[in-house]
This record gives sequence, structure tokens and C-alpha cells, in this order.
Amino acid sequence: MKKLTLLILLFVPFIILSQNPASEPEQTSKESILVSIDKYNVNFSHPTTMEEFLYCTKGYKIQVESGIDPEKKGYILKSLVSKYDEFNTGKSVHLIGLYNENKNNLQAIICVLDNGYGSKSYYCIVNEDTVGDVRKEYLSQINSMNFSNLRLVMISITDYLTKELNKDSKAP
Repeated sequence: MKKLTLLILLFVPFIILSQNPASEPEQTSKESILVSIDKYNVNFSHPTTMEEFLYCTKGYKIQVESGIDPEKKGYILKSLVSKYDEFNTGKSVHLIGLYNENKNNLQAIICVLDNGYGSKSYYCIVNEDTVGDVRKEYLSQINSMNFSNLRLVMISITDYLTKELNKDSKAP
């Protein structure tokens, strides 16, 4: 039943996107996509904190751009998926899991969007249980994305989830 639910959630964003393919989606469409993406985060265990959110959106960027190997005390960073835009925009996305070192809980996902022109944007995908100011910041960053960036992030998350679902289905 859990896998069926995940598969249904996997295709909801595509249905939403297909309703308005020629233009920038309305604000409510972005929020609908956001809710669908958020429901994918089944491996999260605890709400994302503001400290974790700020690390994903600012601290990680500072470390990478300074030539420092990215790290956060008490956490492990794991590459989840890298994806190049299939629509030949030159853009790419790299998703990195921020795991609590002691509990191995996925606390957030760092989303690095390479705009294809040497500039990068850093986003944080938070836990579905996240509320308050962190949730507001999350909604704000998603709503600020243009349609092609949001589409690329969504496809990247879908690829990652499909990979994880396939891994689970191969278990004895």
C-alpha cells in the first residue's frame, strides 16, 4: 500500500504541470506542486530547523564557493541525484541529503540549481512536518522559482524517488 501511495504521489505533479504547459503556472499551481513534492519526503523523521534551512541555503554555498569541503558538525552529506535538463536549457540540479549523524535521519535536501551560465542557486527542501518560519521560507523560495527551474527540480526529485522505490522492490 505504501508503494502504491508513493507512485500516486509521484505522478500528481505531472498532472498539475500538464494543465498549463505553455505559460508560467499560477501561484496556486506552484503551491500544489510544492505540496505534491513535499509528500515525497517519506524518509524524513523530524522537522527541519531554521539552522538546517540556513545551512542548506547559505552555509553550504559559502563553503563550496570558498573552496572548502562542505560539512556541518553533527551531520552527514550524501549525494542523492544529479540531473541535467532534458529540455536543453543548459541547467542542472544536484540534490544532496543532509542527514543527522547520530540518528541517520534525513533532515533536509540541499538543492543546487546550476543555471547554466556559471551562476548557481541554493534551495532547501524541508521535512513535511516543518512548520512556522521555516515552512514560510520554504514556500517563499519555491514560489520564487520560475517554471523551468521548478520543473527541473521536480523531475530530479522524481528520478531520485523512482530509484529509491526500485531499490526497495529488489529487496528479498
